Amino acid sequence: MKRDFLRLLDLSTAEIEAIWHRALAYKKGEVVRKPLQDLNVGLVFEKPSTRTRISFEVAVLRSGGHPLFVNARDTQMTRNEPLKDTARVLSRYLDGLVVRTFSQKTLDNLKIAWIGDGNNVAHSWMEAAARFPFCLTLACPQGFEPRDEVWKAIRKDGQAQISLTYDPREAIRGAQVVNTDVWASMGQEDQAAERIKFFKAYQVNEELLAAAHAEALFLHCLPAHRGEEVTEEVLEGPRSVVFDQAENKLYVHQALLEFILKGSMA
Repeated sequence: MKRDFLRLLDLSTAEIEAIWHRALAYKKGEVVRKPLQDLNVGLVFEKPSTRTRISFEVAVLRSGGHPLFVNARDTQMTRNEPLKDTARVLSRYLDGLVVRTFSQKTLDNLKIAWIGDGNNVAHSWMEAAARFPFCLTLACPQGFEPRDEVWKAIRKDGQAQISLTYDPREAIRGAQVVNTDVWASMGQEDQAAERIKFFKAYQVNEELLAAAHAEALFLHCLPAHRGEEVTEEVLEGPRSVVFDQAENKLYVHQALLEFILKGSMA
């Protein structure tokens, strides 16, 4: 059966947990078979990527498949062919398609804080909160809150414990996990200088992190702009697990590809 994964709400809680458990098995080296043996997986990227591209390529190779990277600039999309048309044609040639475009345990009694822009990564955390029983508090500057359609989908689909504040100290107080991301996402580079004045109070530094739980972990999807959304001391400090986070993308991608393309993870 054909499956798509565009957002976390496309999967049930049980399916997400199964993918996490399988990812952990991949990380521990417990999966020795090649579930994607002889399958061809296309990687169509409209924007530059380091971690996502390489982790997906290696995930396909390790699982026995053949990755084919396609730079959007080398396709008919440069002549205004819609991405959906390109994707539908490629789906006739390939067994699976990964598109990057512009457009291990149950988390009970866990407080997670998001500090900064209400961007696509913040949206993913909101969707995760609709699937798992953790408390998510977002602190965003006024005018940079998560999109209304995401709030509507969350309210319709789940029983999420999500709150929004404009005070980063309120959001981070007692949090066991602290997240942030760049203040100007890809495609917003021309807004970077203007955004700094709105976001400078939302920098994750040692002073702000002191309000979190004593054993709080710091996450960042990378690349990070040291001295902007996070200081060097926090990013390279003992609470930071950002490079473990980046490594784990590989194992999650292996598990996700197996789930999507094979339909099971036996």
